[in-house]
Amino acid sequence: MPLTTITLPQSGFLKNLKTNFARAKYFPRGLGDSQKGQIEDSFNQITSKSEEKGFRIKAWHLCVPCAFSGPERIWWERWVKDKNRATGLAIKLMSSLDIITMLQTTDALAICSEFNLTDSTLSSARQTHVLPCPSIPFLF
Repeated sequence: MPLTTITLPQSGFLKNLKTNFARAKYFPRGLGDSQKGQIEDSFNQITSKSEEKGFRIKAWHLCVPCAFSGPERIWWERWVKDKNRATGLAIKLMSSLDIITMLQTTDALAICSEFNLTDSTLSSARQTHVLPCPSIPFLF
């Protein structure tokens, strides 16, 4: 189930718009076939909508509040290479460490306050590579 639903206006309104898209997924137990399918579906949905609505994607980010294992990282890198070759899009991963680093900046103080993410919580998350909150918003 998506964390956010975007309703796009009729074709023409977004013509020539270039933007970044982020997709947050909460996979605390790693990547199985179901999770890989969800990543594939999310990517395919936004790329088909961009063609349908006439806007261009500059980059697609997958945000996951965990760190991929070795085999998961290998799958991800192959998947990115295949999708990049097929679409030409920049595809990026924001793992738990990337997200924690971003949350530890002064720009993120309001977000951390809203979700009760203390320095101690973030330090603990940095060690375990898992963020405690599955519903942190990602804004690009």
